Amino acid sequence: MAASNPDRRPPVFLPLLDALDFWHRADEAFLAERSCVERGLAMTKQLQARCVVYRLSEIELLIEHPLRAMLVEEGIWSPHEALDRLDLVDFAARHNALCALAPVLPPECLRRALDMASRPGFGDDERWEIDRELVEVLNERMSRAKEHEPRAAQEASLAPRGVTPSPAAEPGKPTLARILLACRAKGRDEWLESSFPRALEYVVNDLEPQHAAEFAQDRTNPLFADLRRALLASGRELWSRPWFRQVFDAEERRGHLRHVLERRERRGVLCFDALLEIATRLRPTHRATVLRSAIAHREARGDERAPVDLARVVGLVEGEERAALLARIEAWLDEAETEERLSTLTTLMSAATPAEAVDWVRRGLGWIATEGTEQWSDVETFFEAIAASTWAALVRTEWEPALQAGGRNWDSYDVRLVAVSHLPEEARRLLEERGLPALLEKDAYTRLVTGKMIVHALSWAGRAQLIASLLSLDAVTWREAASAVGPIARHLDDAALERLCRTLGEPNPEGNWRVEAGLAEAWAARGMHDRAAVILERITDDEDRAEARMAVAIAAGDARAVLSSLDRSLSRPVYRDVMDAALRWASERRDSTWAEALAACVDEPLSASDRLHAWAALWPLLSAHARSHLAPKVERAVDDVLADDDRQDDALCAIAEVLSELRLIGIWKTRATASSYRHALALFEDRFCEFMLPDNHRHSCVLHFVQALGGERALLEHASNLASISPA
Repeated sequence: MAASNPDRRPPVFLPLLDALDFWHRADEAFLAERSCVERGLAMTKQLQARCVVYRLSEIELLIEHPLRAMLVEEGIWSPHEALDRLDLVDFAARHNALCALAPVLPPECLRRALDMASRPGFGDDERWEIDRELVEVLNERMSRAKEHEPRAAQEASLAPRGVTPSPAAEPGKPTLARILLACRAKGRDEWLESSFPRALEYVVNDLEPQHAAEFAQDRTNPLFADLRRALLASGRELWSRPWFRQVFDAEERRGHLRHVLERRERRGVLCFDALLEIATRLRPTHRATVLRSAIAHREARGDERAPVDLARVVGLVEGEERAALLARIEAWLDEAETEERLSTLTTLMSAATPAEAVDWVRRGLGWIATEGTEQWSDVETFFEAIAASTWAALVRTEWEPALQAGGRNWDSYDVRLVAVSHLPEEARRLLEERGLPALLEKDAYTRLVTGKMIVHALSWAGRAQLIASLLSLDAVTWREAASAVGPIARHLDDAALERLCRTLGEPNPEGNWRVEAGLAEAWAARGMHDRAAVILERITDDEDRAEARMAVAIAAGDARAVLSSLDRSLSRPVYRDVMDAALRWASERRDSTWAEALAACVDEPLSASDRLHAWAALWPLLSAHARSHLAPKVERAVDDVLADDDRQDDALCAIAEVLSELRLIGIWKTRATASSYRHALALFEDRFCEFMLPDNHRHSCVLHFVQALGGERALLEHASNLASISPA
């Protein structure tokens, strides 16, 4: 049963209460601002508070429910604190946590747990619903609890479990003590580096029951005492192991659990992308400081993708800093896998000098030739990043070994590389000669989906060979690979296209409209519009036919047909789909006249959110007069989104750069304050509170608000706050 909660109780978990109080004070400062500088400073404090709330809730959401119960049992958390912490999570996670806590809560906490299960709490909205099974569990526990039970009995119920009797040892199998003894240096009390790590790994991950029981029962063996110390010092999380309670005493268990919590609470937030985005918005005099923070933040995290990310900075720095950064990337590359190396070079290519580009391409080709890679897509992306001038600077002996290695690692799929832009013609023909015969040996579906990617790039003879193979396929196979029909049909002569039409026959009412659309596109491209229209009429579903008409109009480059395909009688989802296709067409065409005509079609049945997205896509192509004419409609759509409780705030981000300062202030007041924050809603990525987080893909929109309303100084302050957050 859904319920609304207009009078939600405030949180009682003190760290959350403090963060929200800090946020409220920042909200008040924003409302009271008397200058751009004060407003910007208040905004950075609001963002800082949002990040603190996020880190608290993220840590809490990641605590496994058995661990939560164990923290109460072992006395790390009091039962009251465990319940207080549930202010940080949405109602579904809270119900699951209460289920785990129910068996370990003392009688005096059961009433509060039942209240939490029965009513919406802080952060809940109208989507809250009661978990009746949980309520039954808690009611049953309360009925069984005796308020007059001695406290000792309660403590006894929470005591560590007893030691499980040791299973009988298997004949001939060494004991754990013998295994550990073999890991000792002869005559010395120290572990052998060559064997002890393997023994430790066995104990952590694969310890057999008889060895676990041996380990738990023998508290006097010095080997086991040393093993316990080594396990606790290893940094591994041991609490979930079935032998944890038996092997370690109460003090050891509590110490380990405290370390687990400390490590989780140090969990950072990834701020590299946000810092990089801020740097691009700053003047060169301030950019260097932020870029240094971004580099330090990314290096501190230090995973295998670090060189790829650092390569994105190279185009933003100059001189000695650029040389130093390239040297650090080189050091990372020495340890990286081929896939990361290629991705790094691909990223570097956009910032390379001509000489650097040739050198980096030679290195990448050498890696492919000597080390190989199973990630075909990385090779394709690397090849696509190579400019024609760079290919021209290479000789055949430099690129041919890489293509030969590709044939060994990717099977026949290397034939797809014939479609790479700027590929030398002799390389294209070499790939075709070697890869096309192998492709034609593949199953029918693979031939179709690969064929649609490469048919335009094959030689006349290669194309004829591929088409002959594909035309022999039956209708079922073609319809299974519906998206291949259009790209292949466009390369057929009239006779072959007629043959394909006969093969496909009448459309299946439940089939994919893209089959008929592909055939119609091919006839329309030949100027045979009547034939195309007949095929489209064979599509029985009106909405499928509308999408097919739009696809044909776009393929034919017919602007009038594109506009006439926007039928307002269509349902909202279908109208949105055909409008999205038209918007992509307009963006590629970059014709202001047709863009303005399309903008006039942006109306019902599109939602306010969809209208804002559409206008944002068209805005760069519109004249000043057209923008002025649309401005009132944009304002009304913004009002509609702001008033919609089931909102899609990403539309506000899409249109933000065309809005006035007054409107931006209004959005910030409505969406970025602590009073508008509701945790359950903020779990969804299309909420503005999520965009306020530095690792959200729409944080760049928030940076526009900060820059527009607070200026460069606010961006610098925000960057300073982000740089202080641990990435670990």
